[in-house]
Amino acid sequence: MRLIKYNVEQIKQKKGLSGIKKQIEIAGRTCYKSEDKITNKSCEEFVQRMINSGHTAMLEHGTVYLTVPAEDANNGYKYSFNKYSKINFDPTGKDTNIYVTTNYRVITENKWEDDLKYLTEPTKNHEKRLTFRFICDRGVSHELVRHRVLSFAQESTRYCNYVKDKFNGEITYVIPTWLEDKLPEGQYVEWDGDWCDIEKFTIQHHIDNSIENEFLQTLQNLEYSYMYFIESGWKPQQARSVLPNALKTEIIVTGFVSDWLRFIAMRTAPNAHPDIQKLANILLTDKEIKKYIITDKKK
Repeated sequence: MRLIKYNVEQIKQKKGLSGIKKQIEIAGRTCYKSEDKITNKSCEEFVQRMINSGHTAMLEHGTVYLTVPAEDANNGYKYSFNKYSKINFDPTGKDTNIYVTTNYRVITENKWEDDLKYLTEPTKNHEKRLTFRFICDRGVSHELVRHRVLSFAQESTRYCNYVKDKFNGEITYVIPTWLEDKLPEGQYVEWDGDWCDIEKFTIQHHIDNSIENEFLQTLQNLEYSYMYFIESGWKPQQARSVLPNALKTEIIVTGFVSDWLRFIAMRTAPNAHPDIQKLANILLTDKEIKKYIITDKKK
């Protein structure tokens, strides 16, 4: 088995319509851990397959910025009636454009593809959306998805078979924040009276009667059980019944900056779970998030 720490990283959307589709593919392939199939051209087929299958939730991760000229005002104003979109105007009054921020699911489900002629890169007048990849345990991911204004794409235990080589034939767990100073990251194997990382030839933890050892033993036993059920013919969606909340998961989350700021305010509160506090505090170190927080304080 392997232990890792919590982490958050921003996934920046590339330019143009192809960038929108590439962002969607990253999110969608995270669910099945099939990122190895991404190529320079694979996003076109992938996104079309999502549309054809009705799996349009993945399209929400593709952010669409439109700059609609005043003469086409109706094409811009209609987004004000869509709860997944936001419109803005130039506060200086120097131009009369309508600045729309929406997502590719809104475009396709409403058949507004013709509006892509207004596609632009985000300006200071657009409401910004940001996408992050969270590495966390399954328990904390259940708290993440409670923020329903955000969009999610999560690693699926129904389809991910952790016996396979792509997962190194082992279960990966996330170290709880209260054990981070006692259990280092790495592989954990019982060896000659200690927990060792065979790859690094280092001792990870001395076996004793500590609560840390009980934690490690529990996780190892659950890994053995999962492997046994898979090798006995169970499908991943059946064997996952024995996987604990400590299981590592990847989840792609996209939302407006204003929604991220609310998330941070709620999840850095003293009464929030320490693990989701950890994630929220990592978010606070993101350069773009910090920029908006500084701006808010100046106001």
